[in-house]
Amino acid sequence: MDLYLESQAEVSAVTGDSTSVYEAISDHYLHGAKDEDTWERSEQYEGLVSVIEATISKLDWHSNGLYGRDKEIQILHDSLDSCIQNDSSRQVVMISGEAGSGKTSLVKTALQMPAARAGGFFLFGKFELTRTPVIIGNNTTITDTTDEQTPTTPTPPDTFHSQQSAGIAEACQDICQTLLEYRFLRETASIGSSKDSDSNSGPSPPTTASSDSGGKEQEDTPINATAPLTEGSTLTNSTSEPENQEDTAAVTAFWNFSFEKLRTRLLEELGTDASLLHPFMPALKLILQIGSLHPTAEAAESEAAEVTSDDYKERRYKLDWAFRGFMRALSSFGPIVLCLDDIQWADETSLDLIQSLVSDVTIPTMMVGGIYRSFTKTEGDEQEHTLTTTIRKLQERIDKLNAETKTTDTGDNTSGSNNRLTEISLTPMEARDIAEMLGDLFTCSYDETEALAECIHRKTLGNSFYIVQFTRELVKSGLLVFDLGTQSWNWNIDTINDRAMATQEAVDFVINNLRRLPPGIRTLLPLLASSGRAFEVGLVELLMLHGFTAKKDEIPTPSRFLKCLEKQGFIYRRRDGTFAFEHDRIQEAAISLIEPAALRQQRWHLGLVLLDTLDEETLEKHLFTVANLFGDTKSIPDVQETRRIRLANVYLKAGQRCSSLASFNQSAAYLARGVKMLPLRHWETHYELSLDLYSTAAEVLFIGGRYREMKICCDAVIEHGGSVVEKRRAYNAILGSMGARWQNKEALELGLELLKQMNIKFAKTARMMHIMGNVIWTRIAMKSSLDKISKLRNLTDPGKLWVFKLLDEMTTSAYQVDQSLLPLLVMRGYQETVAYGLHKYAPVFLSLVGFLFVNLGDYEGGLTYADLANDLLDKINESKAVRARVTLLCHDFIYHHRKCWEWSSQPFLQGYQAGLAAGDTESAGWCAFQYLEIGLFTGTVPLATLNAYFRNYVAIIEETSQHVIAWTTRSLWKIAQSLMGIGADIVVDTSRLEVSAESRKHVQMNEDRFRLLLAFWLADYGELLYAAERSGFDKDLMGKLTPGLGIIPATAMQIALSALVQAQSTRGSESKKFLSIGKKFYAKIQKWKAQGNPNVIHYEALLAAEMAVLSNDGFNARQNFEIALLFCSGRGFVSHEALAHERFAAFLFDRSELDRAKEHAEKAIDRYNGWGATVRVEALEAKYERQFGLQWKKRRDVPVAVSLAS
Repeated sequence: MDLYLESQAEVSAVTGDSTSVYEAISDHYLHGAKDEDTWERSEQYEGLVSVIEATISKLDWHSNGLYGRDKEIQILHDSLDSCIQNDSSRQVVMISGEAGSGKTSLVKTALQMPAARAGGFFLFGKFELTRTPVIIGNNTTITDTTDEQTPTTPTPPDTFHSQQSAGIAEACQDICQTLLEYRFLRETASIGSSKDSDSNSGPSPPTTASSDSGGKEQEDTPINATAPLTEGSTLTNSTSEPENQEDTAAVTAFWNFSFEKLRTRLLEELGTDASLLHPFMPALKLILQIGSLHPTAEAAESEAAEVTSDDYKERRYKLDWAFRGFMRALSSFGPIVLCLDDIQWADETSLDLIQSLVSDVTIPTMMVGGIYRSFTKTEGDEQEHTLTTTIRKLQERIDKLNAETKTTDTGDNTSGSNNRLTEISLTPMEARDIAEMLGDLFTCSYDETEALAECIHRKTLGNSFYIVQFTRELVKSGLLVFDLGTQSWNWNIDTINDRAMATQEAVDFVINNLRRLPPGIRTLLPLLASSGRAFEVGLVELLMLHGFTAKKDEIPTPSRFLKCLEKQGFIYRRRDGTFAFEHDRIQEAAISLIEPAALRQQRWHLGLVLLDTLDEETLEKHLFTVANLFGDTKSIPDVQETRRIRLANVYLKAGQRCSSLASFNQSAAYLARGVKMLPLRHWETHYELSLDLYSTAAEVLFIGGRYREMKICCDAVIEHGGSVVEKRRAYNAILGSMGARWQNKEALELGLELLKQMNIKFAKTARMMHIMGNVIWTRIAMKSSLDKISKLRNLTDPGKLWVFKLLDEMTTSAYQVDQSLLPLLVMRGYQETVAYGLHKYAPVFLSLVGFLFVNLGDYEGGLTYADLANDLLDKINESKAVRARVTLLCHDFIYHHRKCWEWSSQPFLQGYQAGLAAGDTESAGWCAFQYLEIGLFTGTVPLATLNAYFRNYVAIIEETSQHVIAWTTRSLWKIAQSLMGIGADIVVDTSRLEVSAESRKHVQMNEDRFRLLLAFWLADYGELLYAAERSGFDKDLMGKLTPGLGIIPATAMQIALSALVQAQSTRGSESKKFLSIGKKFYAKIQKWKAQGNPNVIHYEALLAAEMAVLSNDGFNARQNFEIALLFCSGRGFVSHEALAHERFAAFLFDRSELDRAKEHAEKAIDRYNGWGATVRVEALEAKYERQFGLQWKKRRDVPVAVSLAS
């Protein structure tokens, strides 16, 4: 029985014409029964629909897997296995091929279930074809059907996915949706095990489009039952989005973690920054709110206020950190496989985030798959260049990870090959692969399908997508039919060859199928497709209401419109209730249904209609839809001024919303269009709008590093703006660009001039007198001022708030350029705070006052202000952005005078995390450096452990482009590696560091002190003193450059000890010279001890012992060596304990007390070995073998030092 011919005959009988089966079905889906007279005809169509769908369902493209891709599947499996089996492994696979070659299907088929079986997470997202934002979540209820069930998704209204984050956000949203379904399945299983099977009680499934209604399919609820094979096809449908609980259960069957534990981990990792991710992954909000609200979740909701312009820059880093925090939380439960489709359309910010994820070693195990089209001459050179650059950078990062992994932990050079970037290029399917596929599909032999396969291959050139389209076309044309009698497929190869040779190219199949759609759909489809790949029902309703030029009786209902497109495989329904085109080629074909000029005219016309008819509230909801309809402003003809002004406001709001979501390139494009909409004399007629547009544009362009364009906007604001406060956003951009280019002197001059215009002036002469006067006033009024500060209210005046912002920025510039001005700036900031109220920067000024007090010798006063600064961090919500700076100031310059240095370890780590989360990457980087430096200088962390820490933190610091901090940290890292016997050169190239002359002095200072440090621990005391003299450290240059720095006492001890040891081994004037240097720095150590510094007690004891040796005072030498050893042992200073044993052994050997000397020598080796200083151990073993004539036992025991992480 010929099913197709019978169906066609029935259609002809019903319609009385030659209407094709599919045209009839389309009309039925579109309109249904119009009246009672056509009800019988509608029932006949219902029968035909089921018959034709039964035919199509016989073409089960998904059940038999992939063909001709065995090699590629094996490569992906190997990469995933390597990722799973090796902790901290990074696998990057870049897959290229023509559109429709099956790239997406390959990735999903090869990785989704294997990742799930490993207990991991498979995240898949897709970037947009059109460079326009995608609106999701405007869930307008459909009222034109009686039984439409609009899903209540967790997506809030008026939400925007920027192009820069669309792919990654889609992947994260999808896995969040799966987690919600996983929770539902776990709870259902738990309830089912304790209740009768007929019980109706229990949890409700998550409210998504994928939830199973458990009953008959509703008339207007599209279900993708017969999805065609596309690049997305894998387990159950073309999108790999589980349509029912069985599919979700298959993906999550191997997860064995508690949902509550995962939720808690997310809250711990994200904290209040979770609210930043809600616009990108709405399902995350549901996850965090399930059960009783966690305090952090409540705080996150309270902070979800509108972002101000001053927050744009830190917003970018906070979002980046939040995305990475989300990945870190997931990775603690299983490996992550992140696959991103169409990355050739991702913008630079997204590509940067991908690189950050690859480099982020705090995410234990991760595999990243990038899918992109092979480039042709017709496609953009810019996209190809950007993607090629990204692949090169990814390879560089992988190479760097491998190089650093080789030297991590043990220094074994055989390791470190676990990180790899692999490229796969998909070629078209061969005719034999198509024949094998058809044989499985039709349940027949290879020989029977060989001729048909060759025909299809010839017509489609082996493109997977077109193979499906061509085969479906054969069914529609009656050339490939299913015989119900024989239950087999039949075709005539000669007829197919004749007809196929006469038909259009394969690319035209989709266009022709779209042209068969009824006029009501064809009219709207190009507008819809040009709005983006994904869309929601509200957008369809909006376009239908205002964008139709067809006849009234041709206008379908939204639900029938969507159902018609879905049933024919052009779109699919996503899990969040939105819809998307099945394939890029379908979207492109829909756009090409009309000429580009006609489409632009339609979009322009619809945009004007919406602009004129929508009220402000509705326009706000559809902001990006309206903004994008006009496209490039070059194509917009002249319109009346009222329309131009309203459109300029639309572009302004779109730009501001993009900025709040860190999509700065998109924001700049909108703002540029808004500026072009302004009339000629806009500064006079529309001042507020002009000021807002130009100021916002200046901020966005500054963040993007587009300084030339930024200056044009700033100049316009400065020329036409009113008061200096009204121009503050432009000046902020200028000052920020100066700081980014290390123009600290220019920034200081401009800042002082701006402060002067607001009556904040500073003396240019006799500054010391003004400083002392301010300090005396502060000391006298300290108690009353501190009491007053604790009772102050938060300041809200924008002008005063800007004053404090300027004062804060000027302190940074003054520290680099003019330190004589620094105290005046600090004291003025403090006095203004006491006078006007609390603000974001109040904790910074309080900690700076503490810094000044400490440098004047008032340590108790300094600690008082430091403690108050830390208390205010919790009181002033906005001050979280400066937490890292306050931590750095208090712990690096104040607390070490009264508190043990290792006590600051955890605060530094917390400051690092707070800085990254707030976007203060400079303070975060220095906090990380200090955390590592404490571990190295105190010897409380084994060098092997420190080596791994350095690797992690250096990678992240480099990601934030803090090049000076990265250089400093890497140099310190090389010292640790040198002591471990991994490399000897500690010099890190500084030629590429773009810093000012003032900053170059600090870079040189650190380079010199690192040379001193390495020489000290290698016991090369002569080289250390030579380097100190050459660098000026012997004249306390370091103390002058960085007054109050916590590391200064350690450097002073190193110089003093080296000088005293050299004085013991030399004679005459040379010995006296060394003794003079030693006494000078020993006196500094004694002074710090007398002032109550707990971090120099063991230094003083060790130096006192060496002074006693020089004085031939054996009793005091022994006593002080014992004191030093006791103190080092009690504090866990393994490295200094080893040093004290080494020096004690040398003293005893010179006195011929060989037994005791051997005892301390052995302990010195033991402690150095415990620290992990292999080079020092080997040197001492060789030395003691010569001295004592014994073969020393070479031990490499487990390090005894205590990790700071504990």
